[in-house]
Amino acid sequence: MRYPELAARIGHVHDVLGAVPSSFDCWVPLWRIPTLPLLMECHHANALAIAEWLGSHPKVSRVYHPELASHPQHALAERQQSGHGGILSFELWDWRDAARSIIQGTDLFALDEGLGRVESVISDLLGMSHASQVGSAMWPTPGSVRLSVGIEHHEDLSADLDWALAA
Repeated sequence: MRYPELAARIGHVHDVLGAVPSSFDCWVPLWRIPTLPLLMECHHANALAIAEWLGSHPKVSRVYHPELASHPQHALAERQQSGHGGILSFELWDWRDAARSIIQGTDLFALDEGLGRVESVISDLLGMSHASQVGSAMWPTPGSVRLSVGIEHHEDLSADLDWALAA
């Protein structure tokens, strides 16, 4: 290979950001734009309800969602955003293998690195999206789980998480 360092850098960007989308993949968001405000409202409301519920769960040590007053950059988010979206993460008190068992124990959350889908997604930050960030400021603490909350009913999603947390 003539440029192995460049190939490695391009390979890393591809792993982190994904492949170049097809024409169809570019058309689908345009097709869904008319419903985007409704989807975002539901996405945000469900995530906030789950973040608040997780914040009171005895097995959860910390919840990260910009609308929660406990979030380190809550004031900045309030100034800059009109909505806070549907992405949140949380940490567990007993993190030894607990995050992986919760991720594998849910039925309604799809295991994926993707965000912002209509369906809810659960991610293992250490083993998936942040695996290449070892030692950096982006490296999450052990026991970190990320959720991209979809438009399913938040009580169903909370019950699914509760079942997984109890297991």
